[in-house]
Amino acid sequence: MNKLFFLIWENPKSHQVILPLIKEISKNNKIYLFSQANEEIDKLEKRDSNYNKYCVHNQIFSSKKFKILNKICLLVFLLISFFYIILNRPKCVYIINKYPLIIVGLIKFFLKIKIIYHNLDYDPNPKTFFQKIVRKFEINSVNYLDLLIFPHEKRAKRFLKDTNAKKKYLIFYNSLPRKYFNNYNKSKNLKSEKKIIYFGSIGPGHGLTEIINASVYFDKNIILTIYGWVVDRDYYIKILKLIKKNNLEEKVKFKINLKDFEWKQEMLDSDLGIALYDNSNLSHKFMFPASQKINAYIAAKVPILISNSKDNRNFIKKYKCGICTTLQPNIIAKNINLIYKNKNKYNKLKKNCEKSFKNEFNFENQYRKNIQEIRLNYS
Repeated sequence: MNKLFFLIWENPKSHQVILPLIKEISKNNKIYLFSQANEEIDKLEKRDSNYNKYCVHNQIFSSKKFKILNKICLLVFLLISFFYIILNRPKCVYIINKYPLIIVGLIKFFLKIKIIYHNLDYDPNPKTFFQKIVRKFEINSVNYLDLLIFPHEKRAKRFLKDTNAKKKYLIFYNSLPRKYFNNYNKSKNLKSEKKIIYFGSIGPGHGLTEIINASVYFDKNIILTIYGWVVDRDYYIKILKLIKKNNLEEKVKFKINLKDFEWKQEMLDSDLGIALYDNSNLSHKFMFPASQKINAYIAAKVPILISNSKDNRNFIKKYKCGICTTLQPNIIAKNINLIYKNKNKYNKLKKNCEKSFKNEFNFENQYRKNIQEIRLNYS
């Protein structure tokens, strides 16, 4: 049985595509997963996720409060990962996101093994000095990589342009398994209330300020619910003040740090999903099939209200599972109000979500399309 090492300097539970990927590959291979430990994320997911069932999972301590300590933790993660790779001599190292790329040169120097790089969130414009250093490792590592995987075609092409490389790459959407919501049922709600949901990171760049301001113009039966995790504390406090200032406590419901089974149920019980990205970075510009949020909405058969970028318009035109909007609060509200005024159109959007998920945006389909190329690099 072949040995494969998965490396990610994040908590793998932050990315819904990782567990089904490891689950599938572990059927015929011995998997070792080295990742960052994050108690805040671990405590949110106790019911639907069990990595230890499919791999040997080694978690390295990390610190969010002390940046210097976290860099030391990263160094420990890299050293331990490298030591175990040399000791076990796996067929392949599967790297997820950029930090483990720091050691690919060393790995290739000592071992003739395959290295797959699966990038889930490409950022070509680092802001801090440390991120710029990591960026140099990312660019220089391309010569050691045997296969590239990205969740969006434009992100892959930008990476190849930035690194001046000609490499084989695959497109693997951040899609959810077909049975992802199987243990959940939509609650019976006899109220006329319409629930729209924002789920994800609570920080700048996600249209939260705009959607909160838009709620002033919502029809009376429409409620906005915001669920997620805080990535920017100052921004979080700012939007709480915005809600209070405009007396929107009854119109805007806010919950953070929900356990996974809680937000999954809330998503199934919602009528519309919000995904309003600005164009502040490359990932936001090319987001549609790469976004976990959008893929979760589609899997839950929840139509999407999405920002009006060229990329988003193309996908909405093709799959007809939502509508686009500009980020002006009054226009956002107008589009939301209109969705519910035409029941036939709304039902078609829901059916198109179901059809799109069944035919295209599910993990099994993405895996089937890419598994032959991936296998060539670890078998």
